[in-house]
Amino acid sequence: MTKNELLNAVVELAHEIDKADSIDFGMLRMTEETAYRFVATNLIEDVTAEEDPACQYLLLMATVTHLLVENFVLNQKLLVMVREKKESP
Repeated sequence: MTKNELLNAVVELAHEIDKADSIDFGMLRMTEETAYRFVATNLIEDVTAEEDPACQYLLLMATVTHLLVENFVLNQKLLVMVREKKESP
């Protein structure tokens, strides 16, 4: 699979995942497609720089873990902000 084919496959799969858990792109100054392609391109470049498949897998798992933790923390912060806004006069 070429890097371009990999990019297209990653973006397509990410769009499928987004259908189940939609992201609000309204406040971005880029299109949804541009955001997906930008992030996927950077990830593919980072992962394919590693030649060892075990290192690639480890890098992917570490990246996913970091992003999930970051997303969790940001969601918790948003919930606190919403709760505080509702409680303020």
